[in-house]
Amino acid sequence: MKALFRIFIIFVSITLLIIIFRKVDIYRFLEVFINLKLKYYITGISVILSTQFLFAYRWKLTILNGKNLTYSSLLYRTVTSYFFNNLFLGVFGGDFYKAVRIRKNTGRFFALFSVVFNRIINTCAAMIIPFLLIPFVRDDFNKNPFLYYSAIISGILFFGFILFYLLRQKITDIISKKFKNIPNIEMINEISLPKTLLVSLLIQFINISAHFFYAVSLGISIDFFNLAVLYSVSAILLSIPVSINGIGVREGIFIFAFGFWGIPAESALAFSLLSFSSLILFSIIGGSIFVGENIFKVFRSENKPSKDLD
Repeated sequence: MKALFRIFIIFVSITLLIIIFRKVDIYRFLEVFINLKLKYYITGISVILSTQFLFAYRWKLTILNGKNLTYSSLLYRTVTSYFFNNLFLGVFGGDFYKAVRIRKNTGRFFALFSVVFNRIINTCAAMIIPFLLIPFVRDDFNKNPFLYYSAIISGILFFGFILFYLLRQKITDIISKKFKNIPNIEMINEISLPKTLLVSLLIQFINISAHFFYAVSLGISIDFFNLAVLYSVSAILLSIPVSINGIGVREGIFIFAFGFWGIPAESALAFSLLSFSSLILFSIIGGSIFVGENIFKVFRSENKPSKDLD
């Protein structure tokens, strides 16, 4: 089943890329990259790197029954997890890796719960951003249906989140009864939804800021708050695991969305690749740290003096 799923997501990515590049003028696409303003791109990369510290902090807030886990160890697992997303050709490889690495401290249920909760709350933050930004993009509603419908759907989701928060105790009670064989499961009530949501919103706005610098580096003219709505909707759709790390889907979404602002497909495709480059950078950094650590462990074990046998 896993093999079939991987074949499917590879097929989706390749098919979408073929369709996209057949509709894009390659020479105009390359021209966009030639005119890239490197200082803005580097600024964007630097900004987005800071989110790793917040990811680790939010993960720390959601880990229950694991007092021995330090912030630095969680930061390490957060950074190295990107390597496993690419290694397993998907978006959940890093989550699986993080859960496995902490389960000895927390237990299997709480380990899985922490990574699932973090993914869900991150998506929730992206879902409600268009609604929160209505005062800043209201004047463009009539001119841009993308903004209009995004705000309406986001508003519905926002009130759904409020309803969930109000009914949280009852929902967690049901979960506790269903998994009553798990010790201390009632601890999931201790997670602060407002706090984790605020951290998630901060992460989203840092990502948006980084992508605004990407847009500036490519000469794409779009208002910050308009881009915030566009990016948030894209982030939600990219959380659906139907391709390899969003390859193909990411490009198609940005080309479609930027079209509402009259931005050419070539510029949107270039923007998409700059966005994807940050994931590649995280994967390289995480992979280098992970491989380096394991090489060091092997080297240390080989050079460790052996005890003489009597």
